Amino acid sequence: MLHSEYSARVFGLRGRGFLSALGVVASIAFALPAAAQNPAPAPAVPAAAPVAPPAPTASGDASFDRLISAELGRPGGLTSDAAATRATQTSPALKKQREELRAAAADVDRALAAYFPRLSVEAQYTRLSDVGDSELGNLVAAPTAGPGPIPPGSPLVNVPLEFPQILNQYSVSANLVVPVSDYFLKVAPAHRAAKLVRESTAKSLEVEKLDADAEARYAYYDWVRAKLGAIVADQALAQTQAHLNDLKALVDAGTASRADLLRVESQTAHAELVAVKSRHLSQLAEDQLRTLMHDPPNQSYAIGESFNAAPSAERQVPWLNELVRVAELQRPEFRALEKAEQARRSEASAERGGYAPRLDLFAGATYANPNSRIFPSEEEWRATWQAGAKLSITLSDIPGTSARARSIDARAAALAADRSALADGVRTQVLQAAQAADEAEIALSTTERGLRAAEESYRVRKLLFANGRATTVEVLDAETDLTQARYDAVGARIDRGVARAQLARALGQVRR
Repeated sequence: MLHSEYSARVFGLRGRGFLSALGVVASIAFALPAAAQNPAPAPAVPAAAPVAPPAPTASGDASFDRLISAELGRPGGLTSDAAATRATQTSPALKKQREELRAAAADVDRALAAYFPRLSVEAQYTRLSDVGDSELGNLVAAPTAGPGPIPPGSPLVNVPLEFPQILNQYSVSANLVVPVSDYFLKVAPAHRAAKLVRESTAKSLEVEKLDADAEARYAYYDWVRAKLGAIVADQALAQTQAHLNDLKALVDAGTASRADLLRVESQTAHAELVAVKSRHLSQLAEDQLRTLMHDPPNQSYAIGESFNAAPSAERQVPWLNELVRVAELQRPEFRALEKAEQARRSEASAERGGYAPRLDLFAGATYANPNSRIFPSEEEWRATWQAGAKLSITLSDIPGTSARARSIDARAAALAADRSALADGVRTQVLQAAQAADEAEIALSTTERGLRAAEESYRVRKLLFANGRATTVEVLDAETDLTQARYDAVGARIDRGVARAQLARALGQVRR
């Protein structure tokens, strides 16, 4: 993550690294009347004629404060809320999740359509090959005799028994099947499962929105941190270069050693590298933020937030149990997993519907020329119908149905385990976020006190040096502490925004 990388590379710098070269040598020639009243022992000076020290350079404190203040709260600048809004509006992951929700809604409609009886209509024309008329010999009939035994002496007629061949056959039929048992055993559970999947997908969309919002806020604060860090690094480089120039003059005057000069030259070179890295990191952070918001490549931003709010007296950690309950109620991940598990259970129930025999009601109508149910066949349109009920079961399907049901049950159990694991982790997540929020609020006041103390220490150290009672190393150490205090004070303001965003995400809320 850029946030942790930046903290390690810039704001986490400690000790006597390049920061020890950030001091300014103006204090070398800074003298007060009190110095004359209480002179300190002066270091030995070579026998050469005395040379006046160089003119003092500006400390840069006011300039530094103005630079930082000028970058914050600029009218029309970008805020974390605006960055989060634009990122969520253009997020490809959110777009994908919305399409997943549309697909889930379509699956609900498809499952609902299974309630409709299956109605099919068919029109058919058939041309038969000519195989000749069928003859079955002659039929002896008594045309004048009535039903029953033929009276003696009744005339008999020999009638040829043949069936004409109809080569062109036409039919229109309609069939209706009502799957009565499926309505209760399969259709209803499948429809319920589809609705639960849709609800789970909707909750997943909320999760994606929270993630996109939080990611954009983190990127925004990383960018602010990197941008201010580049300013601090540039200011540190300018101070180090000024220190180097002043020290060169002191070496030429014979009042400073070349060893001190070489040390400051080394620190200046390192400060140059850190300044370049800080600018590169600022550009990278801005590009990542720009990518999240899908702005044009040449889009530049100004910092719209002031980061000047006073520390809050409200504590988060003492309300941990309440915060955990809020998270469990509000975080959509719980509802998404719960709905997904219920959907799997319903799918398994629908699958087990295959164990029972299937009952279908059916009806059909046929209008055909010739109609196959009419004997003998005649070349004319005739209508017939049929209706009935059918009870069936395919025994060979039962083992496969059982295996599929067990597989779905296992996936439902896995989702239940995921939900349990999420519940276990929520308390830790909330506690970490609450502690970070508390620490950020405390850091606002502690770093401010530390900055004031470092400023006073640096001022006193310069006075002592001007009176010959402090060494260059001690002044550089004071400058290092002052610069680090500035880093800490600037970082504390940004850390509060990060901590609040993290706490809001842990609670399942969008921070506004």
